Amino acid sequence: MDRAMLEVTLSDPIRNEGIHIRTRVNGIAQRVAKQNWQWAAHSTENQRKYESKGAGIEPVNTALDL
Repeated sequence: MDRAMLEVTLSDPIRNEGIHIRTRVNGIAQRVAKQNWQWAAHSTENQRKYESKGAGIEPVNTALDL
């Protein structure tokens, strides 16, 4: 896709790194890593929000207390 954006064929002696720099397109691995960090920040933010409101919901203990 990047080569098509620059109208570069496979026979042209241009490295993929150079193409990525020219098009400023991030790779899938970088995007996934960024999404994971955003999700982690989002989940910790929600956790802090619910803890501060006192919504401490504890799981029900179904085991018999002996």
